[in-house]
Amino acid sequence: MAVGSNPITPICIHTTTMEIYTVEHWQENWEELMERVEKGEHIGVTNGENTAIMMPADDELIRMYRDHEEGS
Repeated sequence: MAVGSNPITPICIHTTTMEIYTVEHWQENWEELMERVEKGEHIGVTNGENTAIMMPADDELIRMYRDHEEGS
C-alpha cells in the first residue's frame, strides 16, 4: 500500500483500469483529480480500509437517485 500522497497500484474492475490514491493525495490534488473525473476517468480514493470510486454521473445514474418514490 502506498504511503502519503503516492498512488496505489492500479486495479482492473471489469474492463476499466483506474488509479487509486490515498485520502491525503486526493485532498492535496482535489481540483486536478475532479477535473479528470469530470472528463470521464474513474479514480479511486482509499483510507487504507475502505475505497471509494469517483466517476462521472451519467443521465441514468442521476435519474436513479432523482426519480424514485423512497423517502420524503
